[in-house]
Amino acid sequence: MHSRKEIKREHAKRNKQRLLEQMQSRRFQEWDRDHDSERYEPEWSSQLPFSTLTWTPETTKHQAVARLRAMVKEQFIHQ
Repeated sequence: MHSRKEIKREHAKRNKQRLLEQMQSRRFQEWDRDHDSERYEPEWSSQLPFSTLTWTPETTKHQAVARLRAMVKEQFIHQ
């Protein structure tokens, strides 16, 4: 039986791996390279990893990518 700490660590590891895979996906990479869509667009939620994050019309692409990268960094720290 695994301790809570081990289970939590494994969960964080899986979350980080899933996020990294999503950020490496062709769909996300194409979106990230598309400099024409700097302003928020409703279809972002289908292109961005972890689309459960809250994106608003005021969110720029730069801010969205920065938040996603911060999530990856946080996952590394909490392993």
